Amino acid sequence: MSVAQALPSSSAALTATTTSSTSTMQPPIIQSNNSHHHGSVGSNQQPPSSSVMPVSPRSASTPPTGIPQQYHHHEGMMPRKSYCCEDFELGEQIGEGAYSRVVLATFKPTGKQYALKIIKKQLILKENKTKTVKMEKQVLNMMDHDNVIKLFCTFQDANNLYFALEYAPGGELYSYIKNYGPFSLEATQFYTAEIVNAMEYMHTLGIIHRDLKDFGTAKITAEEEVTVGESPLKAKKGTFCGTVQYVSPEILKDEDCTEAADLWALGCIVYQMLTATHPFKAESEYLIFQKILKREFEFTDDFPYVARDFVDKLLQLDAPKRLGVGPYGYKELKAHPFFDGIDFNNLKNQTPPSIVPFADLNAIELEDKQDDFDEPNPYIVEKLNEKWSLFLLKNESIVYTRKVVKRRRLTAKKRQLILTDWPRLMYIDYENMVVKGFVPLSKTLKIIKKSDNNMILRTPGRDYIIEDVKGCVDRWSYWIEKMISEKLGTN
Repeated sequence: MSVAQALPSSSAALTATTTSSTSTMQPPIIQSNNSHHHGSVGSNQQPPSSSVMPVSPRSASTPPTGIPQQYHHHEGMMPRKSYCCEDFELGEQIGEGAYSRVVLATFKPTGKQYALKIIKKQLILKENKTKTVKMEKQVLNMMDHDNVIKLFCTFQDANNLYFALEYAPGGELYSYIKNYGPFSLEATQFYTAEIVNAMEYMHTLGIIHRDLKDFGTAKITAEEEVTVGESPLKAKKGTFCGTVQYVSPEILKDEDCTEAADLWALGCIVYQMLTATHPFKAESEYLIFQKILKREFEFTDDFPYVARDFVDKLLQLDAPKRLGVGPYGYKELKAHPFFDGIDFNNLKNQTPPSIVPFADLNAIELEDKQDDFDEPNPYIVEKLNEKWSLFLLKNESIVYTRKVVKRRRLTAKKRQLILTDWPRLMYIDYENMVVKGFVPLSKTLKIIKKSDNNMILRTPGRDYIIEDVKGCVDRWSYWIEKMISEKLGTN
């Protein structure tokens, strides 16, 4: 589906699935003549382990001694004794998790497509996940909301359990941020409102999501709706569930998990929509956790004030103080000025705001944009590869590049330093477009940081003294070490 053909309808939702995600949100209308995006529930990108947590007595269940036997049709479906694999024509794999895979399946009687999640019995028994899978089905059966993706049916055979879920062919919402950059304030308000409606519904049922992460699990349906799906796991102190950058402080401290944990994650999501990066960033999970516990993050200068106040009130270390917690709950949250002009009761009938891709940035602006992302951004990489294609080998791609000053003895030369995925580290006279040399990459290379702007690349035969005027020595160190580790090995 071409993203330029997005339809004007909307809704957002949260659903529960176990080892692969099922989620939908109304996709943006992309102002682009060239871009095509295809995706589905449970995309080829491996989803993280999931963690919806039912806390209502309605969703409680006793641990089964074996695989549940009554895996039949979903309540509210057309009456039928049971379904089986023969009722579906199985197609390509569109997702994979620790205990399951998801394939595109066509229901033969109607021709309708579903995302068929196939869960291996042997694995869930071995890992003692039977209760989790049963709880997942219970949660899916509990929910009846326009913004929640539908469970069509469940069944089993000798080797597998099967969940036939509504198929969302539009792709992952996160990919829109990844490929097109930050959202406008208007778009952020709209999509946040969709997520809030879905969160409010789930919290009303007593379900805490615990992994309401960024849009890695958000999928887009043909009707341009968004759902977010993860699996139901019972709350347990000392058990970490969730995505690293969005986990709340109380979970890290092994405290009781409440709806406030989802509101913390919502603050992270809004921040990401407006900046295309995470609020809590560091080089390791441990350092990310430390930043979360200390609430160490910064707003960019151009971060909208009304959104700044909204995010600030969500990212409170003290869970009871978060916006949306307390006696007024979601009523207070929805009344925040961030949502001025939003009609929460009529979102589905509204045309979603357009999302404008990265503007035509010059090379320096593109280089600066690199630091907004934890991984190389495909759009930026493509443009940088085009600019420096003269110096790249076949199938070689830029990982990181910046203008630097290369010093040697009494001379200082302006150079373009380019790190590629082969890996190669070359420095170029960008005024004359000539390669001046290479820094030999090996496991013996040492990166000596002198300051945020200065580093020494020490090789067995020579020191390379580099000045990065933008103060990106840490990023250089990260990417060089990453390439050496991944491509050359560390042993």
